[in-house]
Amino acid sequence: MLPNAFVTVYYASGRHNYRAACTDTGSCFWLNYVYPVKVDSLDPDIRAPITFAAYRARRDPAMDAVLERESARR
Repeated sequence: MLPNAFVTVYYASGRHNYRAACTDTGSCFWLNYVYPVKVDSLDPDIRAPITFAAYRARRDPAMDAVLERESARR
């Protein structure tokens, strides 16, 4: 329990494997075991790093990147 936020925080104890199916029911996170997901990378498709300048200008680089990508599709 965080004393000033009154929120309980837990640590992750299950193994996440996204390169191959997780077959060990004792160590795998149960959702990864039940619904296996295989991806080559966890890198984002669209890179939109947040900067202090964007924060100060009240801009959302992620939303800007998505809107730019969608307008290019049309």
